[in-house]
Amino acid sequence: MSDHRAVDYITRKWGGQNLTAQTMPAPLSRLDALELEEILKEDAVDYFNSGVVSLCDALGRAEQKAWSWCTVKLYYAVFYFAKSFLAMERYMVFFYQDKPAWLKAEPGAQGKRFRGQRPLSHSDQTAKKNVSGSHSTALYLFESSFGSSVLMSQDVDSFYPTAWMMEQREYANYRLRGFPDPYPPRIFGVVDKIGIRKAIATYLSDRYFAFDKDHAVIAYPLLFMMEVRKKMATNNNYEEVFDEEKVSLLRRLAKDSNGPLELIINSVLPNN
Repeated sequence: MSDHRAVDYITRKWGGQNLTAQTMPAPLSRLDALELEEILKEDAVDYFNSGVVSLCDALGRAEQKAWSWCTVKLYYAVFYFAKSFLAMERYMVFFYQDKPAWLKAEPGAQGKRFRGQRPLSHSDQTAKKNVSGSHSTALYLFESSFGSSVLMSQDVDSFYPTAWMMEQREYANYRLRGFPDPYPPRIFGVVDKIGIRKAIATYLSDRYFAFDKDHAVIAYPLLFMMEVRKKMATNNNYEEVFDEEKVSLLRRLAKDSNGPLELIINSVLPNN
């Protein structure tokens, strides 16, 4: 069974873990949609938690000048925040006949397959990638469903910001001959000069930086975190995740020479 509650739900509902029938199962009933919506809210909190842990880990690594793994962790933060955003909006990704598909928890909705390739830019619609795997499918679903969101309002260096973050991760993970650490790559040049604490305060106060290629690698995940955090105000499961032990972990991860980066910690705490 999957660790994702929503996938487990439709697997049980449709009868079979492999989901191998030739045609998609019948549309969701009103009761099915309501049940799935509540389950997605639970998954959304878990995804958000994973995003926050990834982000805090990345910020600590930036302070240590471990830029390469910082890049990877920042991408993962965006990926988890995108999944959380989708779940709060009642969307989910699953695999049907071993191919990716998606579903929205609403009466009469039916699973749909991903069609065609994934555009990577507002400005260049010829830049596309094949849609496969859990990462590109989740990001494609977010990009295509929420193009009017502030999170998709501008490109970063001629890429959707989500696609740009994936490009940075793939470059750091797969295309570099070796990690340049402790020497900062261009995308971290400003952060290295002003320090992670000042950078966070600046980025949280002005979303402009989220779409600037010299700042976006940290500023965009921060903006994504704050946008999803707003949605958590309606999620009754949220307070259960950020307990005392989890907050202690975040403080150990996100810190500089002056101590924990409390501005980040306080941004995600319930009732703040």
